[in-house]
Amino acid sequence: MKKKVANFFKQISLFEYLLTIISLIVSIVLSIVFKVGALKAIFTLLGILMLLFVSKGWIIGEAFSLLYMIVYAVISYLSHYYGEMFISIFISVPISIFTFINWIRHPKSRGEQEIKIASLSNFKIVCIITFSILLCFPIYFLLEHFNTPNLIVSTLSVVASLIASLLLLFRSNLYALFFILNDIIVMILWSLLCKNDISNLMMVITFFISLIFDIYGLINWTSIKKKQSKIV
Repeated sequence: MKKKVANFFKQISLFEYLLTIISLIVSIVLSIVFKVGALKAIFTLLGILMLLFVSKGWIIGEAFSLLYMIVYAVISYLSHYYGEMFISIFISVPISIFTFINWIRHPKSRGEQEIKIASLSNFKIVCIITFSILLCFPIYFLLEHFNTPNLIVSTLSVVASLIASLLLLFRSNLYALFFILNDIIVMILWSLLCKNDISNLMMVITFFISLIFDIYGLINWTSIKKKQSKIV
């Protein structure tokens, strides 16, 4: 057991440790400065750990992702961002559950945390993107019914997040491209609330950290995919 734990931490690089520690320190300091509630602080800490493990293609990342989405749904509801709540409860959480199951079934090798990264056909990628775009129209009217603020931005967030989540489900390194897009959209979304409550700046910074990890995830998954293809 001790060897497994030691090996787990050995697989995290110095850069990953530094990125995670700096992100945690920044988040803790800002939580104190802005006097954010415990829920937003927990959300940020969960997010950093989730981003680290997902960027490495580790199965445990999806376990953290599930908790992260649930907490985000609660925060979004309290902030009247029903679009973001909708993403989390009806899209992100179910997809995260299926992703976790799929990842468990496709490790790089038996007993390892790292998953086997897949290559999707152009047809499957087009189908995922088309399905997500078509879904945005009923979602738009649903969000409009609930008087969701910043409606267009919220709808764009739904589409980008859905595409990214589906690509993650199918273990494609392209997931990071759409999470990067979603990070930018959601940063705009929460920055619009800063004029009413400056503590929402914490959410903007959280997604800025997410943006950095997702950029790293794109680079790392692409590198892992190349290494795995050579082994095969």
